[in-house]
Amino acid sequence: MKFKSAKILLSVLGILVIIAVIYTLIQRIPKSNKPFATTEFKRIEIKSKDTLSIIEKVGETWKITEPMEYPVDTSIFYPLLKRLKDLEIGEVVSKREAKHADFEVDTIKGIEVKVHWDSRSKSFIIGKMAGDFLHWYIRFPPTPETYISKGLSKFLVDKRPDDWRDHTMFSFNPQDVKELHLGDKKLVRTDTLWMSGKEVIEDKKVKQILNILSNLRCDGFSEETKEFETEFEVKIVLVEGEEKILYIGEKTDDNNHPARVKGIPTIYLLNSWKTDRLKNLP
Repeated sequence: MKFKSAKILLSVLGILVIIAVIYTLIQRIPKSNKPFATTEFKRIEIKSKDTLSIIEKVGETWKITEPMEYPVDTSIFYPLLKRLKDLEIGEVVSKREAKHADFEVDTIKGIEVKVHWDSRSKSFIIGKMAGDFLHWYIRFPPTPETYISKGLSKFLVDKRPDDWRDHTMFSFNPQDVKELHLGDKKLVRTDTLWMSGKEVIEDKKVKQILNILSNLRCDGFSEETKEFETEFEVKIVLVEGEEKILYIGEKTDDNNHPARVKGIPTIYLLNSWKTDRLKNLP
C-alpha cells in the first residue's frame, strides 16, 4: 500500500514538474506569433552602426529626437512601421548563448530595437538572413533563445541617424512655376512657351530642370554649421507669388556641394551631377 502511494506521489510530482517546465517555456515565447500586430507605437529606439537613433511620435507626425531633432523620412520610416506589425515569430532554432554570434543576434553584429507603446516596451535583436532568403533570425533579450522570423528585414533598421532624416529640399508642382532663375539666366513662362529675354527655350529642356527641382532631395547632410559662400543661386517663382531660393556652394572633395534653402538653417549636400544640370541648361 505504501509503495502504491509513493508511486502515485511520484507520478503527481512528475506531472507538476512537466507543467512547470511547459509554463516556463511558454513565458519565454512571445505571447503572439505576431507580437506587434495591433500595437500603436509611440517611440522606437534603434542601435545600428555604433549609433543610436530615437524616433518618436509627436502629435500626429514622427520625428527623430536623438541624436538630433528633425522630421523623419516617411518613405523610409513608414515601411518600417508596417513591417513591425507584420513581424511574425516562428520556431526556436537555438537555445544556446554560444550560438548568438553565428546567428548575428548578439550586440556586436545584430541590430538592437526597442519599441514603446502605452507604458510598455519590448526589445529585440534582429540578426542575419536565414538560408532560404525569406526569414531572419531574432532574439528577445535577456532570454537566450534564437527564433526564426519573417516580415521584418535587417535592412529596414540597419541605418544611420541621417538615413532616417527627411531628405526633401523642394516639393512643388512644376505646372505652378512662372519664373525660373538659374544664376544670371532668367526664364519666364508665357502661355505655353518658356522665354529667356527674346529667346524661346525648348520646353523639353526646361522640364528636365523642373523635374529635378520639383522633388529635390539632398544626398546627405553637412556636419558644418558655418555659412558657406554661394557659388550658384536658383530661384523659383510660383504663380501665386511664392518664391523658393536655393543657394549652392563650391564643390567639396567628395564631389558634393553644400546647399541651403532660404528660410531653412539645415546645410544639405547635393551631388555634383544635380548641380551640373542646374548650372548648364541643355
